[in-house]
Amino acid sequence: MSESVAGKYLSSEKKIPRFWGRAVEMGPPNPLPPGEPFECTFEEAQAWCNFVVLRPGWFPAGCHLSNVTVRAETPEHYSSLRMLIEGQGRSLRLKQFYLDWWIPTSSDTNLTGPGIPFIAAGIVGYFGRDYKGREAACIHRFGSVLELSVTEGNFQPKEIQDFLEHLEPEIPEAVQQLAALPFAHLSYYARKGPSRGPWDYDLLSGCRWSTDREILRQEGFPSKIYYPTQLPPQFEFDSVGVCREPASHHWEYQLIFRHRGNLTDNLWLRAAGQDTEKILWISPGLDRRMGIRLHPAHLKQRTVRVGSSSEPYGERVAQWTENGIAFEVHARASLSVGQNEFLSLLDSLAHE
Repeated sequence: MSESVAGKYLSSEKKIPRFWGRAVEMGPPNPLPPGEPFECTFEEAQAWCNFVVLRPGWFPAGCHLSNVTVRAETPEHYSSLRMLIEGQGRSLRLKQFYLDWWIPTSSDTNLTGPGIPFIAAGIVGYFGRDYKGREAACIHRFGSVLELSVTEGNFQPKEIQDFLEHLEPEIPEAVQQLAALPFAHLSYYARKGPSRGPWDYDLLSGCRWSTDREILRQEGFPSKIYYPTQLPPQFEFDSVGVCREPASHHWEYQLIFRHRGNLTDNLWLRAAGQDTEKILWISPGLDRRMGIRLHPAHLKQRTVRVGSSSEPYGERVAQWTENGIAFEVHARASLSVGQNEFLSLLDSLAHE
C-alpha cells in the first residue's frame, strides 16, 4: 500500500482485540455476544465490528460524548456502532456500519433527497434530511458509512463538518486489519454466502463473492466478460461477485474497484443478461432521490446514459445495453473521480 491518508495508521505495533478472532477464525465467541446493542467503550466496540471504529477528536461548543453502544456481529445480523453527542439543549446521533447489501457507492444512505455536498477528511459527504425529517449528514471513512442525525436543537453545518473532519480510529491497527481488506473478505453478507439482506434486498448479498476474477470463467460466461482497461488514478480491483438464477433466466456479475489511498472511494460495475425476468435496472426512484438525471453520452466505443448527483464531485451513474447485456456503473462522490475520469472508465470496457 502506498503512503496515503490511510498509510499513517499502518505502522503502530499496539495489539488490539481482533474482530476476526470473534467472528471468523475461532468460531462463535464464548460467551455469545448480546443480541441487542450494549454500552461499551470505543476500544471494546472494535472487537465486535467489521469496520474501523472512529472516535471524536473535536466537539461542537458545549457538547460532549454522552453514550456509545455497539451491536455485535452475530450469525443473525451485521455489526453497527452508535454514539450520542449532547449538551446545552442540543444533541446528535452518529451511526457507523459497513454497507454491503445495497449499492456500495451510495454516498447519502440516510438522506431522503438530493443533498448538499461538503468535504471532511478528504472525503465527499452530503447534508440533507433523514427519513424522519431531521437535519442530517452522510459520509464515509475507511470504507464504512457514517450516518449523522440531529436529534435535538440545531447545529451549524460547519460544526457538523468539523465534527466529522476530526473523527479518528480508536485503534489505528484496525485500518490495516479491517479497512484494507477487500469487500469479499470484509463484508458480512459476502462471508455469509448468497442470501437475502435487509428489507429482503439481494442486490449484493445474492452474489457469491471472491477476490479471484477466475470465478467469472468458472461460471461459464467468458464471452460476456467486460473489464475496464483504464481506471482513475490510485483505483485498483477489489472484489468480484457472481449470480446465476436459471429459474428466472438471470445471470450477472459485479466488479468493485477501490481507491488504495483512502480505502473509501469506490467504483461498482454490474452486468446482467437482458433476458432476465428480474428487474433489470436499479431502483426506478434512484434518479429522483439522488437528483440524478441520465443523459446520452456518445463515447468512442459506445453510447451510454450518464448523470451525476452534483458537480464537480458528485456520485456518478451510467446505464446502457450492449451485446445483450445491461450495464450499470456507479462511482462514489469523490475528489478523485470527475466527469472525464468516469467517461474514460466507461469507454475503456472491453472483452477480456
